[in-house]
Amino acid sequence: MLDFSGSTTVYLACGVTDLRKSYTGLAAIIKLKFHLDPYSRCMFAFCNRRRTLIKILQWDGSGFWILMKRLERNAFHWPDTPDELRKVTLKEIHWLCDGSGFYRRTTEQDGQGGHALFAEDYAGASSKAGRNAAEAGIKDPDPGIENKGTGIPERNAL
Repeated sequence: MLDFSGSTTVYLACGVTDLRKSYTGLAAIIKLKFHLDPYSRCMFAFCNRRRTLIKILQWDGSGFWILMKRLERNAFHWPDTPDELRKVTLKEIHWLCDGSGFYRRTTEQDGQGGHALFAEDYAGASSKAGRNAAEAGIKDPDPGIENKGTGIPERNAL
């Protein structure tokens, strides 16, 4: 089974990944590009170019699991650095999957000048222009209009 314990190591494949790949393709990326063992109990997260789809690959001892989340609107706040593998916590991957980003900043309050993680939420905005519009309080007058005529059921219709 999937392991969501606090001891699970989670890696983000920063930048863009072709998510047409399935188990073997993603495992090959882990092995050949990042030189890690895809058969470890770690979780490996990947995101597509449009930032609308995340796939998480994990080996459970007898087979691979793929968790997948696709956004109907907006985009994930995914790190842009290509060819980087970033180690994150389960809390941080939950923030990303829930639509919040995360960033590290130096804290003055801890007295040691260390780093702390802070969640950031752009109110669901998917681009810089969208974030600026969200900050200005501009709302989409018809949020379901994007799916009309595409054959994709709207969220409320499910």
